[in-house]
Amino acid sequence: MKSEKLTFWDWIHLKKNPDFSSVRWLGSSIGAVLFAAMIMVFLISLVGLVLLCLAFIGLGPYAGDPTGGAIRNIGLVLAATFAAPFLVWRSIVAQQNADVALQSQITDRINKAVEGLGTEKTVREIIETPRYKSVDDKWQVGEDGNPMPAVHPDGTSIVDRETYEQSVPNLEVRIGAIYALERIAQDSLRDHIQIMEILCAYVRENAPVTSLEPSEPPFKFAIPRTDIQAAISVIGRRSEQQIQLEWGQEFRLDLRKTDLSGVNFNKGEFSAAIFIRSRLEAANFRESQLKGSLLSGSLLNYADFFRAELRGTSFDHAILNRPIPPTGSVVPAFADAATLNLANIYGISLVAADIRAVDYLGGPTDTNRTFGTKDTQLHPNLEFKRKLHANPLRKIRVLKRKGEIDEARLLETELYNNENFVDWAPHDHTDLAVSHLYGEFLNRLELTGWPYQG
Repeated sequence: MKSEKLTFWDWIHLKKNPDFSSVRWLGSSIGAVLFAAMIMVFLISLVGLVLLCLAFIGLGPYAGDPTGGAIRNIGLVLAATFAAPFLVWRSIVAQQNADVALQSQITDRINKAVEGLGTEKTVREIIETPRYKSVDDKWQVGEDGNPMPAVHPDGTSIVDRETYEQSVPNLEVRIGAIYALERIAQDSLRDHIQIMEILCAYVRENAPVTSLEPSEPPFKFAIPRTDIQAAISVIGRRSEQQIQLEWGQEFRLDLRKTDLSGVNFNKGEFSAAIFIRSRLEAANFRESQLKGSLLSGSLLNYADFFRAELRGTSFDHAILNRPIPPTGSVVPAFADAATLNLANIYGISLVAADIRAVDYLGGPTDTNRTFGTKDTQLHPNLEFKRKLHANPLRKIRVLKRKGEIDEARLLETELYNNENFVDWAPHDHTDLAVSHLYGEFLNRLELTGWPYQG
């Protein structure tokens, strides 16, 4: 979903808006050089003034200059020396004025695009109501048992027509506004995060979740509104530079409490995004980036996670329980169901989640890269693999405290290679120990810092 075109400045590895904070040490050196240059210019000007005075009174090296050429030459040098700072200052002021004008233009473009996001249009609808024959306020019924239609003398039915007007979103204008905001974010990096906040707010307001109850069979695919899909597509194809800016400021896309069922997130960049308590039934996350995302409490039935990057993603309290494959089955009942095991599930959290639609998570290497709790609901194929490992883990910790590191590592390797769900907490999600155990789990997998912890 990304679309990046190399500019001339990118091609020659020069930034239009360089980040000077990464080379703070160079600023003092350049400042010292500029200060030395100013001293040098001052000394040259001082010497020039002395020489000009000598040339005026005909003393020193200019005593034999009857044409006054020395006065002219020295005067030109001094004029250039004094004029140079003013030229530089005028250039700086002109650039500042240009920057102000540019920012004003960008602000106007943003305001115009935001106005377009709320555009509506009036739709007229004609409702036809047929008339029926009645005698003494009693409907006349035909041989088929249905009311007899009233007709004109020419035999045509008598129909009452009423025109109703209603306001509906002007999707064409709104989609244009969404793409206009995308262009502004590409042109002005400083406005990128603000524009992402605007687009996320637009999605939250126009696609709010109304229920998190799972859809019962037969399942029907939801078709997202065109403007909502356009906004998600724009958000998902941000450039590397824009994403680096977000991560530098620890910014998260806020799409919580939205109904994005059936939306196509395919190959999009949604790492660190917030999808808390969202309805995402049959959403397409194929090959998308969801590192450190928060899908806590979301409804994920029939969602497709094939080859998605879920490193450190939180599925706490999430629901993925439709359709439930029969115990011992190989092929799921629904082609796109239970593809969570086909994603990179390194470091995912399943605290108190209901994932009974997932009947396979791989071998010990894979299951030990997940974290859950006692009240995490699993498919029977996985439930029988879940055991309590508190005693062997406690033994390993005791050996480490005693300094018997080699024996502890040997037992630890054997445990993680042969057993499943080793790091899962033996408590339910309300136990205060769960947070500590989850932190240890993330540290073991080296998932530290933002967006995994924080």
